[in-house]
Amino acid sequence: MSKIVAFFMGVFLLGVIFSGMAETGGGGMAATRLAAVVDDDDTTITVDDTSNFLSTDFIYIGDEQILYSSKDATHFYVPANGRGYNGVDPGTYAIDRMVYNPETNIINEALGVNISAVSANSGPFAIVMIPYKFFTHAIPNLVQMNFSFFQGDMAILGYLFLCCSVGFVITFAISMLYVASSVIKIF
Repeated sequence: MSKIVAFFMGVFLLGVIFSGMAETGGGGMAATRLAAVVDDDDTTITVDDTSNFLSTDFIYIGDEQILYSSKDATHFYVPANGRGYNGVDPGTYAIDRMVYNPETNIINEALGVNISAVSANSGPFAIVMIPYKFFTHAIPNLVQMNFSFFQGDMAILGYLFLCCSVGFVITFAISMLYVASSVIKIF
C-alpha cells in the first residue's frame, strides 16, 4: 500500500506544481486597490475586489501588515488587534492605494485560509479549525485542481493528473482509516 500512496503523492505533487505555475497569480501574490479612505482606527477595509485573497489572512497597505478575520466581495473585516500587526503603527490611506499579500502559497490556498493568520486570530481554537478546513476545503480543492491549461492534444495529461489526484485522496483516506483503527485498538 505504501508504494501506491507514494506513486499517487508524487504524481499529485507534480500536478500541483504544474497547476500552480500555470494559473493566473500563480506567482503567489494577491493584490487589489482601496475603494475608500482608510483611517488609522478603521476595522473595515473597503477594496475593489477580494476574490484572490483567502478567507482569513494578512494584507499589507504600505508597510503596515493587517490581520483580517473575514471578508466579503469588497471588504476585509479586521479584529480589534489586527491593525499594525507587524509593529508598524496603523496609518491613514487614500483611495486607490494598493492592498496586497505577497505570501499566498499552495498550502494556504488548498486550505482556504492562512494557517498563521488562523492561529493568530483563533488561538487554541486553531487546533480544531485547521483539521476542519482540511476536510471541508482542502480535500475538495485537491481533487478539483485546475488542469484546464492542458489543451488540445495535451488535454489527456489533465485527465491523468485528475485521476492521480483522486487516487491520492482515496489512498490517503484509506491510510488514515488504517491509522485510526490502529489507534482505536490501542484504547
